[in-house]
Amino acid sequence: MDRKKLTTIILIAFAVVVVFVIGAFTVHLFTNSKTYKCYHYEEAFSYANEDDAQIVDHIPNYKYLKLELKKDKTFKMKLAVKDGSGVTEIVGTYSDKNDKITLNFVGQHVEFQFFDSLEFTRAGRELRCRQTATKTIGDTEVTITITLKFKKTIF
Repeated sequence: MDRKKLTTIILIAFAVVVVFVIGAFTVHLFTNSKTYKCYHYEEAFSYANEDDAQIVDHIPNYKYLKLELKKDKTFKMKLAVKDGSGVTEIVGTYSDKNDKITLNFVGQHVEFQFFDSLEFTRAGRELRCRQTATKTIGDTEVTITITLKFKKTIF
């Protein structure tokens, strides 16, 4: 066998292996979980005796906020604060009905302490949540409205 034919066979074999690996990786990504990255995270606080709400934009405080929805109906949300205090992981289960996804938290978390669950609406490649809760803390009634928007990512 001459050198040119051997080189051609090796290149074809290499190309087949590369295509197989890329295909397997792609199938793995799309079958095991869906990952979303938060691009809007805002909270509005209001107190019973005040008319104006205090709005807090949390996005500048985070390196990232990611949500991973797994095939087994569990989720993992990772939040990394810019001040270097580490990564917080929030876990739980979710239900997916039509274009609504409901996250049910396991345990209580500072980030979402007013909510036992969050309901998202699917809009194309995005998940959007706007939810309000009211709690009494001491003698003060506090109402919080949370707005979250996530965009689907590959990783």
